[in-house]
Amino acid sequence: MKKTTFIIATLIFCCFTFWFCEKNALTNIEIHGRVLNFWDKSPMPSQVQLWVGGSMPGTNGTTNYGNFATNADGSFDVKSNGQWNGNDYTLVFIPANTSGDEFNAHYTVSNNQNLNAGDILTGHVTIVCKITLNSVSGASINFLQIGSAPQTTFTAGTHTVITASSYYDSDAIKNVGNFYPITYSLSTGTTDTTIMVPLHPPADTASVTINY
Repeated sequence: MKKTTFIIATLIFCCFTFWFCEKNALTNIEIHGRVLNFWDKSPMPSQVQLWVGGSMPGTNGTTNYGNFATNADGSFDVKSNGQWNGNDYTLVFIPANTSGDEFNAHYTVSNNQNLNAGDILTGHVTIVCKITLNSVSGASINFLQIGSAPQTTFTAGTHTVITASSYYDSDAIKNVGNFYPITYSLSTGTTDTTIMVPLHPPADTASVTINY
C-alpha cells in the first residue's frame, strides 16, 4: 500500500513538473529588442537566457528554455515553444566583458505572441570631472561629495585644478539625472553648498570652476 501511494505521488509530481516546466510544441513565443549601453547607446554584446518557472532563474523549480546572443547592433530575437500552463518569462542579460552588469527582466507573453521589449539599457561609465578652484574670500574649502579625488580640503589662497571621478550606471542616472553632484562647505559658512555639473552624453568628462 505504501509503495503504491509513493508511486502515485511520484507520478503526480512528474505530471505537474511536466505541465509547468516543459515546452508546448503546439505554441511559440518570441521576444525581441536591443541591448545598449545606457550612456552612449552603443551596442552591448550580451548573452540572453530564457527562463520559466520562477522569479529567480537557476533556482529550484525553474527551467532554462534556451540561450541566445545579441547581434552586432545589439539586437536579439529570442524564439521558443511556449509553456503548457503559464505566460511569465524571464530574460537574463549577461553583457560580455563587464562585471556586475548582469540583470533579469520579466515579461508576460501570450502563446504565439511576438513581444517587442524595446531598448534594454545597461552597462556603466566613469565620469571624470575637472574642477578649477579659485580662492577669492579668504576661506578654506572642504568637499563633502566629490567622488574619487586625491585631496578634498584646500586652504585659503589655493588656486589649482583637481580631477575627480565617479562611477555611474543606469540606476545612478535615474537618481541624479545627467549631472555630476559636488557638495562643499566653507570655513566661514554654516551651510553646505551643492552644485550640479551638467553632463552631456556620450562625453564622459565634465568641468566646473568654483570661486570660494
